[in-house]
Amino acid sequence: MDKPKAYLFYAVTGLAIVGIILGLAAIGPLQEFGASLNPARTVSVSASGKATVVPDIATFSFSVVTEGSDVGAITNDNNTKVNKAIAAIEAQGVDKKDISTADYSLQPVYTQPQPGVYGGTFVPSIAKYSLTQTVVVKIRDFSKISPIMSALPGMGINRIGSLSFTIDDPESYLATARADAYQKALTKAKAIAAANGFTLGRVVNVSEYQNQPYPMYSASAVDTGGIADKMVAPTIEPGSKEVTLNVTVVYEIK
Repeated sequence: MDKPKAYLFYAVTGLAIVGIILGLAAIGPLQEFGASLNPARTVSVSASGKATVVPDIATFSFSVVTEGSDVGAITNDNNTKVNKAIAAIEAQGVDKKDISTADYSLQPVYTQPQPGVYGGTFVPSIAKYSLTQTVVVKIRDFSKISPIMSALPGMGINRIGSLSFTIDDPESYLATARADAYQKALTKAKAIAAANGFTLGRVVNVSEYQNQPYPMYSASAVDTGGIADKMVAPTIEPGSKEVTLNVTVVYEIK
């Protein structure tokens, strides 16, 4: 074979090999493109699962507000009242880890212009100081709620409130609601498949939406100043509520 023919032979052979390689490489994308023109058939169903939530933690706050011109005196008075209240709460069986200081603030209270007095320049000055100390308490034994809250005003606590109920482990209730939701979704999907003459394939997509009910109940803060001797222990009812989990499941149709 002369050289020109040999060069031509090798060139044609090389091009053929390259063409085969490119053809093999294109098979995968072509198959994917073909599949996209004929996507898998699916059916989508939605369902809601529910679980009854019973609270196991009550949380409330109490504050002592003390005012006066002597910072040392109001600090001692405020701390004495708060410490006495904390000791009484612990004596009711509340653990130290469930009692926390939420606020401790000392602020000046300035003089205000006298009403009806005009003219001149009014320069405010510090008239006194106000010390506020707030404590947050978690109660796990609900039988202790009323005795604790009704006893606090007699110890000099002049603000009580923000009572709310919640649960320590919400995931346990969500697991129950989730199992209920997916079982309902599967039952619905099977009914649709039977009515339309097809069978269900694998699950191709799932989504969830959670409806949180917490806190279950809350009450605003109440000023107890001057009514300690008239207070009657409140009746506290935590009640119950349903937690709902919504799911959407997409099944492949066989």
